[in-house]
Amino acid sequence: MDVIVNPTNKCNFSCDFCSARNLPNRTLTSEETITFLKKYGHNIGMVIINGGDPLMMHPQYYYDILEYLKSNIDHKVYLSLTTNLYDWKLNPTKWDKLFSDPYVGIMTSFQYGSKRKLYYGEVFSESMFIDIIKKFNERYQYKPNFISVIDSENEGEILKTLMLSQKLGIKCKINKVLHLGAAKENCEYYPLYKLFEKYIEIIDNRLDEYCLNIENLKNLFRGNNTYCPYKRDCYYSIRCLNSDKKIYSCGNLATEKQFEKYNLNNKGIKPEDFAKKNEVIYFNCLCCDNFKICNGCHIMIHEVKQNKDTSYCKKMKEIIPKLRERLL
Repeated sequence: MDVIVNPTNKCNFSCDFCSARNLPNRTLTSEETITFLKKYGHNIGMVIINGGDPLMMHPQYYYDILEYLKSNIDHKVYLSLTTNLYDWKLNPTKWDKLFSDPYVGIMTSFQYGSKRKLYYGEVFSESMFIDIIKKFNERYQYKPNFISVIDSENEGEILKTLMLSQKLGIKCKINKVLHLGAAKENCEYYPLYKLFEKYIEIIDNRLDEYCLNIENLKNLFRGNNTYCPYKRDCYYSIRCLNSDKKIYSCGNLATEKQFEKYNLNNKGIKPEDFAKKNEVIYFNCLCCDNFKICNGCHIMIHEVKQNKDTSYCKKMKEIIPKLRERLL
């Protein structure tokens, strides 16, 4: 089981698409986090740290978690931080000990367009991102991969994003914007089929080796193990502790109060409650060959329903065979 921890909603960026941007600034203690980890004991596979931005926490928070994992779990458990790395850029020595730990991995973020902004409003530029990647590599002898959020504003830059990956020698995970939190106000609903159309562009331009999503799709089409957003049993295999001390089956649910069910003191967690409400988009999805692709993520099912996307089924049936043909 992978566990996700959102230890804080604080961030030194102010991105328009961020689902956590409008949440109160709460922060977990290492003791609260370890209480959460103890619930799953030796079943933990990886600990993923999101936010807010993880570097808004003091490094000691992570030292405490690593000490617990190394001392109490009978196998290697890695700590993976997804961070904009801006605090590291300002204070690299502050993070040297943590980032040099062999049990710690870093993933960062960048996208073209105007929606990824520093806290004072300046757009986080390509030159800023390249500078961070180069300096990070000089200091730790590896380059972190990155996440890029795509929406209707920057979808035309997706090939440019993958060419940047190629230039830097790293890989990119393309996340479509989720219509949650602040994104409801600042971004248009962006359906999955539009992202799939972009995958075809990436493949046809021979940039797919730099796109982490496409390898995941290959596994799905071949019947192999997959990860988010096509792993329908995520409500059994993922737990997320949010900074409000509530437990969810996915970090993205933490921005939606209607999915708030459990806290650290609750027993008998049943995240399948959410999955049952968002089992399928349409009843006849159950007998469709594309079921696992269109209905792989319970949040995306919820999103399609909320936006009353009546063209979703038709569009997915048109695009999936084209993708399958290219990947198999």
